[in-house]
Amino acid sequence: MKKIYALVSLLLLIFLGQTKAQTAKQLEKAYQKKSTVKLKAFFDDWAKDLPPATPEQRSKMSNPVQQAYQVFEAFYNPHDLGGRGGSEFGNKIYEGFNYLIIQDKFKIYQKEKVFYTDEEAKAYAIDSIKKNVERKYHEKWIASIESGDKYFVNAYGPNNRPEWDDKGRTLIDSVTDFRPNIVGTKGTPLYLSDKYKALLDNFLGNKHVPFATGGIMNTAQAKDESADRQKFLQNYIKIFYGHWGGYWQYPSYPTISSIVFDKDLKYVKVYYGMIYEGGEAFLKLENNAWKLLSMKRTWIQ
Repeated sequence: MKKIYALVSLLLLIFLGQTKAQTAKQLEKAYQKKSTVKLKAFFDDWAKDLPPATPEQRSKMSNPVQQAYQVFEAFYNPHDLGGRGGSEFGNKIYEGFNYLIIQDKFKIYQKEKVFYTDEEAKAYAIDSIKKNVERKYHEKWIASIESGDKYFVNAYGPNNRPEWDDKGRTLIDSVTDFRPNIVGTKGTPLYLSDKYKALLDNFLGNKHVPFATGGIMNTAQAKDESADRQKFLQNYIKIFYGHWGGYWQYPSYPTISSIVFDKDLKYVKVYYGMIYEGGEAFLKLENNAWKLLSMKRTWIQ
C-alpha cells in the first residue's frame, strides 16, 4: 500500500510539474511571437484552472472566513476607485482591463469595537487627551474638538494607530486560497496562487532602475526586457513594479492587508492597500449583506 501511495504521489508531482512547465512555455511562446491572441488564451486558461470557490466550498469554511469573502465582494471594485478612496495614479487605472488579479490571502482579527460614530470618536479623543496629555493643553485641544475640528480627533481618536499597532485585536482566522466572486463590476478573476506568482516572476525577470534613482521620491521601475515583458502583459492586465525594487505587485487594487471584526461581527474595519498607498475602510452588516460606509487613504510609501 505504501508503495502504491508513493507511486501515485510521484505521478501527481510529475503531472503538476509538466502542467506548470507547459503553462510557462505557453506564456513565453506568446511573448516571443508577440501574439496577443495567445496571451489571451493564457489568461483564459488561468481562469479555468482556478475558478471561483463554489457555494458548497464556501459553506464548509468557518463563519469568519465566509464573512471575509462577503466583505471583500462588497468592498472590491477596481473600476470605481473614485468611490473607494481614490489613487495617486488617478481613478481610471483599470479602465479597459477586464482581467483582474485577486490576492490569495489575508488575516482576520477581532476586537471589542471597531466602528465609532462622530460623537463617539470625539468622546474617545477627549478621554484620551485627558489621560495622556499634559493638563495645560486640555482646554484648548478639547475646545478644538468640540468646535468640529478633526485634527485632534484624528490624532487621539479610536483610529489613530497604524495597522501594525492596532491595540486589542486578536487573530481569529486566516484566509488562504482566496477565490471570491467579482460582484461590484464586470471582469474575469485571475486568482494569484503561488504557482502563478512564480510563473509571472520567472517570465518578467527583475531588471530595474533602483529606488531613488535621480531623486529620493522616484520609485523603482522595471527596465530593459523586464519592462518590455511588463508592457506585453499589460495588453490584458495592469501590474506594477514594486516601490522599493526587487519585486512585482500583481494584484488588481485595492487589496486587503487584514480585516478586524467587532465582537458581534456587525462592523468590520478593512486595512487596505492601493498600489504605493493604503488606508482604512469600514463596512456594516445590514440585512445579511455588507455595506461600505467609508474608505479613506491614510498613508503613502
